[in-house]
Amino acid sequence: MKNGSTMKLHFKKHDPDLVVDDSLKEFLYSDRQRAWITRTLDSDWPQALMIRQIITHHVSLNLLEGTRPVVLSCLELALLHYSRFLGVKPDSDRFIEFLNCYLTSISKRLEGIEVVCQSRLDRGDGVWKPTYSHSLHDWSTGIQYRHPDAELRVTSSVLAPAAREIYIGLLSKVASSLPESAMTRIRKSIKAG
Repeated sequence: MKNGSTMKLHFKKHDPDLVVDDSLKEFLYSDRQRAWITRTLDSDWPQALMIRQIITHHVSLNLLEGTRPVVLSCLELALLHYSRFLGVKPDSDRFIEFLNCYLTSISKRLEGIEVVCQSRLDRGDGVWKPTYSHSLHDWSTGIQYRHPDAELRVTSSVLAPAAREIYIGLLSKVASSLPESAMTRIRKSIKAG
């Protein structure tokens, strides 16, 4: 697998009662330190809430690494990274650190993978890749609604997108939620890196 992750990713069938925003909120506020960091980030940058929701919806809570959703592991990593700069860097720098860590960690974990529904491959809608415009959440919900017995699995593929492509794709999803100054700095770092 290209992503270099020590744990293999897998897909967990949707729970029809799962509400993404509620699950995200529960995760963020179930731990005191995580809740404090989240409140600090959100008071510095209210756009952070929208960014978390967009990314969580796109990647889905059903793509797991072990027993934990990949998107939540990456979010926790980004929040801890952000907290290291409290009192050390200005608000705007901390926000860039959070966003870059969040998108980079997700991109690296998703590099080289795609989610496949074998029974739908001949119909042209049997594959989801992280760079697709539609979210994994919407794609998989649609497949499972129309075909409840369909099996979705994560596969590695040389044709699957690289981390840089995924990063740029995820960034484009949240770009309208970012201040122009943040986008300018991120674009410069992408060109440099």
